[in-house]
Amino acid sequence: RFDAKELTDEFLRTAPENDVRDALIQVKGLGPWSCDMFLLFHLERQDVMPVGDLGVRKGIARHFGLRGNGKQGSLCPKKDLDLILRTVKPFEPYRSLLAVYMWRAADTVDFYNDDSKKDKTKKKVTPPAKKPKTESSKN
Repeated sequence: RFDAKELTDEFLRTAPENDVRDALIQVKGLGPWSCDMFLLFHLERQDVMPVGDLGVRKGIARHFGLRGNGKQGSLCPKKDLDLILRTVKPFEPYRSLLAVYMWRAADTVDFYNDDSKKDKTKKKVTPPAKKPKTESSKN
């Protein structure tokens, strides 16, 4: 599409977000998540909310105390889209910055509910058994 001049640097820089998104979606291999990341990090658009990103949804759920309709109460990008968009509405036109903070919130260990204590993958280390004292070791 770039070689055929259907997409140009000028278009990507100046077109409204929805037009850029519609044009990028037409490129084979690019989906909504890729478009959001392109808008956020390459074009540096200030009001992009990547609801398809798991880290952003986890951060929103944790920071705003939300439970969604996904597995184990997680926010689902389809079923909970309206809830997510209502929640982040007050942050327009700076939702890109909010997304960055939500990624950080998702990676932050809760001080009061330390998630590391709940990690069941950690193996308990048992100390080696003490050797019984023999006659020769008593002296």
